[in-house]
Amino acid sequence: MTALHVPKLPELFTYYLRTAGKYFSPWTGFGNDLLDETGCFYDYGKEIREDEILDRRFRKYGFDFKDCLFFLDNGGVQYFFIRIDGENDPLVYSVDAVAIQEEPAKPIPLSKFMICAYNEMVEFKERFANPWHHSWSTPVKNLIEGSFPFKDVTKYSLKTDRYVRYRIKPNANEENCLPYLVPILQEMLTEISSVYVYSESELYVYTPRMDKQLSNQIGLNIYRYKTAIMDMDYEWGWFTVGDTVYVFGEAFIQKIRDNISAFSLTEYTEGTI
Repeated sequence: MTALHVPKLPELFTYYLRTAGKYFSPWTGFGNDLLDETGCFYDYGKEIREDEILDRRFRKYGFDFKDCLFFLDNGGVQYFFIRIDGENDPLVYSVDAVAIQEEPAKPIPLSKFMICAYNEMVEFKERFANPWHHSWSTPVKNLIEGSFPFKDVTKYSLKTDRYVRYRIKPNANEENCLPYLVPILQEMLTEISSVYVYSESELYVYTPRMDKQLSNQIGLNIYRYKTAIMDMDYEWGWFTVGDTVYVFGEAFIQKIRDNISAFSLTEYTEGTI
């Protein structure tokens, strides 16, 4: 009788599992489950074999499925795997359905993969522990910058054709606007908990619910020229253009009106773009 050969996992990989646990989600979009309900690894190899592009790209490595352990899934389009070949620090390979190049990606040692994953997770947690997150989204920044003056806003597909215009009162230079602005933003935000804030030519993602100390880290002054606060669905917002503030979105307009005594504003006209 031939003894059944059971591959032994590399020691570094078992350490990786003890550290990451049963669940591992360093990046948005990655599958969190490493193991199924029986404690066995998910057979991601089966998913790859059933996908024409993934299967073709995997076979370019020249490996056999039975010699590989697939351990991380990125939304069903990218899979990471190691070879069970006795190496303590095996190389991590990947197959990607959406990559432009057909040739296999260059593998990296598991030790380096773990370090990169850890650093990514630390950055991810630090980013979302801070209510103010600097954003590099060029399309959003271009949209906001291109929306000055407000009369051109329609070509940027904002979901409104009505605004309320306010005159900024003289000597309005208040950077401590958060105590009365944050409650309004919190009431407006439901499924999406953040807004875009554009100030001093920089774009930020701001999460009011996380800002327990109301820390105005960026020195936001809502009356400063070319300042904007915008819902991520572009349905409501605030633009400061010169000495004028434009408020759009019916519910947001009403909340500003209900709290107008807190703002250094005087409403002087309504209009349609």
